Amino acid sequence: MKTKLSKKNFVEAINEIKKTIKYQKDFNKFFKIHSADGCIFQPDCSDALIKILHVLFEEKDSDNLIYNFCHKSDLKGAQKKNSFEYDDNSGININNAEDLYDYLTIGEEVCSNK
Repeated sequence: MKTKLSKKNFVEAINEIKKTIKYQKDFNKFFKIHSADGCIFQPDCSDALIKILHVLFEEKDSDNLIYNFCHKSDLKGAQKKNSFEYDDNSGININNAEDLYDYLTIGEEVCSNK
């Protein structure tokens, strides 16, 4: 897929999104540790930027991989880190923002689990 967004710019955007999400989680964790009620939500543009990237990559991001990579790739537990599986048990490994860009621009053969 041809895009005007360079790999460098894509990686910088994804890293900023992930940094903002981590900050939000850590900030709320701080309040929880100190027995503060509720959750502090600080508005940011992360989801808006994810939506813009989603539109830029059209059908290649039909499974919302950009959103999932930013929000879920650091989860522990049932989902193997940075592994995204489909209903047919096939999947892809995306270890960093560079891999995600390659998958979106080159194709599945770059990150296939099989």
